Amino acid sequence: MNKALQADLLLLLVAILWGATFPLVSAALPYMHTYLLVSARFTVAAVFFLPFVFLKLKKTDKRVLIAGLVLGVLNAAVYIFQTLGMRHVDADTAAFIASVGVVFVPFFSALMGLGRVKKIEIVGCLTCVFGLYILTGADFNAFTFDEGLILVAAIAWALGVCYIQYASPRIKETDLLAFYQIVFLLPISFFLSTFNFHMPVLKPIVVFTILYTGILATVVVFVIQVRYQRNTTATHAAIIYSLEPVLASLIAIYVNHLPLTPKVIYGGGIILLSILIIEVFPQIRLKYSR
Repeated sequence: MNKALQADLLLLLVAILWGATFPLVSAALPYMHTYLLVSARFTVAAVFFLPFVFLKLKKTDKRVLIAGLVLGVLNAAVYIFQTLGMRHVDADTAAFIASVGVVFVPFFSALMGLGRVKKIEIVGCLTCVFGLYILTGADFNAFTFDEGLILVAAIAWALGVCYIQYASPRIKETDLLAFYQIVFLLPISFFLSTFNFHMPVLKPIVVFTILYTGILATVVVFVIQVRYQRNTTATHAAIIYSLEPVLASLIAIYVNHLPLTPKVIYGGGIILLSILIIEVFPQIRLKYSR
């Protein structure tokens, strides 16, 4: 298996792991405040990950600390602004705005010196956004301040995807980069958890959600990103990540026994088309240009 295909499959696994967090977090939130849940998630992630990187900590250098800090702050911005914005924005509209970050990725990649903006990437990104619009059924009457906050989160997410692409090839111990993302996120999440604090009700679904999001949706995801995203482009990775709402919908349909709606079929199909545009079209063009 070549590196590009291996990267695609593992990044698809990231989208699957992220997608499963939606129904779990929704089920846990009635028993635990959002910020406290985020704090518990990253505490579990740090504690679980520490034994695996403990012997590597002596190899920590300035470069990995700076990269970890940047990614930690960007990830914190995603959680903070998305959570604040979703107070007064319906879930479908919020999901669409959060996914618009994929459009910014080619431009941020160019700014970071990762390659020029390609027309086919722009077409693929716009196709992806159209598919996300169909999938979520977003409804816009007038763009509000809260929707703007979610857009800021989307921009922070896009910067994070590009910065991983920029930083990970320059760092030898990529597991340390994944670990320090979590470390620098912890104080921010602890600070946020002091607001609107109330004692959680530790139902089994809450415990399972914390363990799942902390270990699988954080540690495993961060490790995959810093190790394998470098083997593809940031734009390609971002579009694969954009399958997350499709996969979340399919998981919710399976778990909650919901019907498969036309918007999931058509929206998901268009998002898959966007991947084909970026992946297949350049190969066809190369073949017939010889």
